[in-house]
Amino acid sequence: MEGGKKWKILFFGGTGYIGKFMVRASVEFGHPTFVYARPLSHLPTVPPASSYANSLRDEFRGIGVTGELEEHEKMV
Repeated sequence: MEGGKKWKILFFGGTGYIGKFMVRASVEFGHPTFVYARPLSHLPTVPPASSYANSLRDEFRGIGVTGELEEHEKMV
């Protein structure tokens, strides 16, 4: 998709099993990518769930996924 139109893409379920692969692919194609996800405070606090959520959030930020739910102007 080199040189093609870049679309702002918003994923619901982007932290799920299939969603995380779709988010990564969207970023690889160069699209501005956003993930609508529950706040970390709403996830179980047991270590497997909380550490997974933190590492996935950090990975997404590291590859260019931007924005927070409160940053409406970035998503439209």
